[in-house]
Amino acid sequence: MRTLFLFLISFIPLFCFSQMENTQWRFGSQCGLSFTTNPAVLVSSNISNGGGSCSSIADAAGNLLFYTDGYDVWNRFNLQMAGANIPLMGAGSTQGVLIAKQPGNNPYYYIFASGVQGMRYSIVDMSLAAGIGSVTVKNVTLTTQIQSYKIAGTKHCNKSDVWIVSQDQGQNSWRAYQLTSTGITGPVVSNTGHTHIVYAAMKFSPDGSKIASTEWGDGVYLYDFNKSTGAVSGMTVVSGQGFAAWAVEFSPDSKKLYATRSYATVLQWDLAAGSAAAIAASVDTIYVTPMNFNGNQGALQLAPDGKIYQTYGNAQVLSIIQNPNGLGAACNYSFAAINISPKITGHGLPNLVKPMLPLPSFANTISQATCQTLQFSPITTTVGGLSSLLPTTANWIFGDPASGPSNYSSQLNPTHVYSGSGVYSVQMIIANPCGVPDTVNQVVNVPNNVSTLSLGGNTLICMGATTTLNVSGAGTYTWNSNLGQTTGATIIVNPTASLVFTVSAMNGNSCVTNSILAVTVLPPSVFYVSGQTQLCLGESATLTANGVSNYTWTTASGPVGTSSVITLNPALGVYNYTLFGFNPSLSCIGQLFITLTVSPYPTLSILGPTMVCTGDAVNLLATGASNYTWTFTGGTTSGPSISTLLSSPLNYTLSASDPTGNCISKVVSSVATNACLGLSSNAIDKFKIYPNPFQDQLEIDSHITFSLSIHNLNGQFMYSTEGCVGINVIDLSALPGGAYSLMIQSEQGNSYRKLVKLVSP
Repeated sequence: MRTLFLFLISFIPLFCFSQMENTQWRFGSQCGLSFTTNPAVLVSSNISNGGGSCSSIADAAGNLLFYTDGYDVWNRFNLQMAGANIPLMGAGSTQGVLIAKQPGNNPYYYIFASGVQGMRYSIVDMSLAAGIGSVTVKNVTLTTQIQSYKIAGTKHCNKSDVWIVSQDQGQNSWRAYQLTSTGITGPVVSNTGHTHIVYAAMKFSPDGSKIASTEWGDGVYLYDFNKSTGAVSGMTVVSGQGFAAWAVEFSPDSKKLYATRSYATVLQWDLAAGSAAAIAASVDTIYVTPMNFNGNQGALQLAPDGKIYQTYGNAQVLSIIQNPNGLGAACNYSFAAINISPKITGHGLPNLVKPMLPLPSFANTISQATCQTLQFSPITTTVGGLSSLLPTTANWIFGDPASGPSNYSSQLNPTHVYSGSGVYSVQMIIANPCGVPDTVNQVVNVPNNVSTLSLGGNTLICMGATTTLNVSGAGTYTWNSNLGQTTGATIIVNPTASLVFTVSAMNGNSCVTNSILAVTVLPPSVFYVSGQTQLCLGESATLTANGVSNYTWTTASGPVGTSSVITLNPALGVYNYTLFGFNPSLSCIGQLFITLTVSPYPTLSILGPTMVCTGDAVNLLATGASNYTWTFTGGTTSGPSISTLLSSPLNYTLSASDPTGNCISKVVSSVATNACLGLSSNAIDKFKIYPNPFQDQLEIDSHITFSLSIHNLNGQFMYSTEGCVGINVIDLSALPGGAYSLMIQSEQGNSYRKLVKLVSP
């Protein structure tokens, strides 16, 4: 499938002005922010010194037109506007003034002001004074009823008119005036909810369905608003009496409510929590402003970048709620995010008419198999930080009269089969609370059905090889396989197993059915080698390869042979060979690694007497090899030593091998016997050795001087010392427990004993 997203452009002019007109903020003591860039930047074009009520407005391109503090009006050159010599009546500490453009193709802007002198309006004509504007109508009374310095504006559900709402001070009454292309109508008076007092704030939700009001020292309240009739109804006590509320604002998705209390502590409520009690219980303290902070309560204002900005009375910073749609800490509150020093903020931020939500758009998906079949789905559009609401129902006109009744659908996500390729104008019609449906127009391009692809490249490769695949016949290409997805007319791949590529292509408006290209990966050739790989020095090795027809024997230095049989006469050492083999019909080379080891013959040494007295014991110890076998008359024994009593000469053969067991050396020798006539045994053996077995110390009682050495049964040297006449105490505590061979050398000859050391308890 290939997805084409064609976004609606025809409806953008309906709401882009209401977004850009709010991009120039002038507030506080000569403070300014411009939202024509992201992030917003500080601007210095503001000469007002207001502390609370303020409003400013820009043109469709985001250029500042004029601003007011509820008392004076300044043009874009920061000069008092012509006709503004008589002051307005909306100066105050909160939301006592609001600028709203009159609907229709005209240059008129209304400045609404409310306060102790009631509700009034003035008119600015921007076609005068060479486009700089002039105040032509001044302080026209709408009501003399004292107002609570709170004005809020939102779009009528007809997307043209503007609702201007104010509160009667000391009453529970609301006044909703409708600003139309012909002037002001109303008011629509609603009596509901809490008694309004002076100060604090009032804001519409971005979708216009709710209005929230704070009463200084008396709580936060939420009401329903009918964008069609202007009626205010119901009341949810978000936070009741005794709550010293000040600022209030909604999140862009209209599902979270923010308010501040004394010292500008910021709180959040989840309006999607359910019941009124659940909403009140959902309160979350987002930030507690430090008591030593040089600033107090100020305004909260949703900006065109989708963030909420917070100001303070008598401070030099602004704080920002970076992600107001997030619950709790996810809203990402940034205290003192913008430093405006040396200028000073006031209690208010520019009071703005809430722009209407943008209309949703829709996307279409073109079927790759049947290119004239399109599926349509509504999608969200985001403009100026505000996102459209997705419809739950929709009616469609596909712009294809030739398809007959199929040209219409009431499904939310319909599919339409077009009668042919071409350009069609599609309409999505969605319900509007005012009863006049909204129509979203979009142009779609329906492609042709057939195009021919030519696929090429080497599709038969050996494992580990790289191949280049190519396609032609269209404009853009997408390759899909187990290796993933890639694009382009040529791809280079290195597959480890056979696989299939599905190639999808688009040539302008032509839709191409999927084409298949299979790549076969052949395994490497399989063969084996026989022959001896463990040699003794001087032997030759003959290695024979079987399984394929072509071979190459190599070492690190290069090739050493190309036949299936190779004879090697290596010197002492270890040799590594690599054998490559293949059959020409497959061309897939395999390889084997062969290690040839050449070991020396062991050099044997035998420690022991060559003659003993008849009847005495003989002890022989062999060294220089790893595996020993003694063969003599009467049997064989294994190990590095033998000990036996001789009544006659001992003829023996010692066979011993290297660690591999392949290279064997032999020694043939004998031990003669002597009758030793006329000599006592003490004359032959001048030594007494005890105790045996022993633990740590061995005593040797000797009649002569001597040398002593001890070996383990593998022939490894363990200990040596010199002895003298008398009792010699030998400390052998360092020796581990086990059996040992003791050899004593003296002028009388050599004497051998077997010793056993006990393991110390």
